[in-house]
Formats: sequence, structure tokens, C-alpha cells
Amino acid sequence: MDGDNMLKKISIVLLFFLMISGCDQEGMNHCDVAEGEGKIEHEVYTAITLDDDLDQDGYKRVNSNLLINDNEDELCVEVEEVVDYYSLDHEYLRSEVLSSYSRKDKLTKRQDEAEKVEEINGPATILLPDSVKGPDYPADLSEEEKQRVKEHVDQLVEKHLN
Repeated sequence: MDGDNMLKKISIVLLFFLMISGCDQEGMNHCDVAEGEGKIEHEVYTAITLDDDLDQDGYKRVNSNLLINDNEDELCVEVEEVVDYYSLDHEYLRSEVLSSYSRKDKLTKRQDEAEKVEEINGPATILLPDSVKGPDYPADLSEEEKQRVKEHVDQLVEKHLN
């Protein structure tokens, strides 16, 4: 009888710890930014891509939503992107939707990160002129264009990754 009681107590304690750790993990999926804190960017740019030998093998065109929250408690970075890949000969290769985050607690040094990527039909980026056929094109976007990028990326992330 005492063995059964001990087993029940151990089971309850284990269940309690599983519930706590499950709740903690669930809360680590997004960066929480209070009004007026953090940095949110909506960007359109191109960048080189590298092969395994670190030689340039093409370039990518990117629409990006970036959130950075760096406060006294944590550093959290969340990125959502729509990416079109091209060869050095400017041939379209593929498109991807990506969502990732990294969070580091400054007190405990605990770090959580995750990434989801899915290949989609494309090209899928917007607001990059067809004349841009290489790396290093940072677009200077108006507020309206930034809002379009935000909505476009949000829509594709929701459709393909959620």
C-alpha cells in the first residue's frame, strides 16, 4: 500500500513538472513587445547566396518583417521572410517562406529558438523592380510600402506555416 501511495506522489510531481515545462515552452514562441519598446522593420532587399565552399552561387530577393526586443530581461529576435533565389545567370530557382525566432533570457541565460521553412511557388517577393538582378539592393520604402510588405509576408507565413 505504501508503494502505491509513493508511486502516486511521484506521478503527481512528474505531471506537475511536465505541465510547468509545457506552459513555459508555449510562452517562448513569440517576442512580446510593449508599446514604444522594441524595433520593428519591414524591409525589401537583395543579398548574395553562398555554396558550401563559401563561393557566391547566386543571390536572393527578400521581403522581411523583423522584430527585435532588447530589454533588461531578454533579447528576442523574430524574423518572417519571403525569399526568391536566383542563380548567377539570373535564373529563378525557388521561393521559400521562413519564420524564426531566438530568445535569450538575460538572467538565466536560457535560450530558445525555432525555425520553420516551406518551399512555395514563386517568384513571391514584391516591391523589387525586375531590373534588380543582383545583390546589395536596399530599397528605401515609404510607410505605405512597408505596410504592403508587412501584410504580404504575414499572409504568406499564415498560409504556409500556420
